Amino acid sequence: MKDNLKKLNQAIIRYNRLSDDDTKLVKCLHDMRVAARKSIVVMSPEDSMTLSLKKLIQSSNKIRDLDVFLNEILPKLPKKWHAELDNIRQPLILKRLEMNQDFRIVLKEEWLNDLSQIENFSSDKRSLQYDSNRHQMTHKEIEKSLKKALKELKSIELEDKHLHKIRLVIKRLHYQLERFYPDEKQLLKLTKLIQTELGEFHDFYQAVKLLKQHEALISPKTYQHGITFLKDKKSQTISNLRKALRKMPF
Repeated sequence: MKDNLKKLNQAIIRYNRLSDDDTKLVKCLHDMRVAARKSIVVMSPEDSMTLSLKKLIQSSNKIRDLDVFLNEILPKLPKKWHAELDNIRQPLILKRLEMNQDFRIVLKEEWLNDLSQIENFSSDKRSLQYDSNRHQMTHKEIEKSLKKALKELKSIELEDKHLHKIRLVIKRLHYQLERFYPDEKQLLKLTKLIQTELGEFHDFYQAVKLLKQHEALISPKTYQHGITFLKDKKSQTISNLRKALRKMPF
């Protein structure tokens, strides 16, 4: 856990030093969020630091969704639509800049003030307060939770929000396995597969929402084609995941 907290704070300090229009912000934010989640899974929900980590993640969710939409989703849409979709791109870039200002305030209030810009987090007292083994899930608990998630994933009729909840469960299981059971290669492979596919599903789900919010900026024809394209991709992602799961031995 100490290593993840160190990575988290290095990413936060780096993020705070980057300008608002620096392209490195995208990866830096992603690294920050991953390190935060990996720390949370071995901490008590009641810990004050856990609450701070959750606030950090929640306050950056919409920024991350914009980053994915701008840098990963829009380029996947057919090139013949790109010129028109630029009408959406610029307002979203401005929106990210605006949200980033609020996020920097959260970083300062929750972390940077306490760290006092300390580069070497290993010496910071906050990193020494937690026993990284005290919230370890047992192997049996992981298997039970995973079997439940797999059973739900095989259900044809699942709401998008339910799939998102399963994704969060799988993330926790994967990080627990990664931290406490690194030799469980098959389970790590399985949870990584599900996490990746559900992550892509979530990206298309959020992309549909963003496109709907900016319907007025593009022609009705391009809008309808875009919505259909994204929904098809979303459905295909789940279909591919279910096919892959049928081939897995677990």
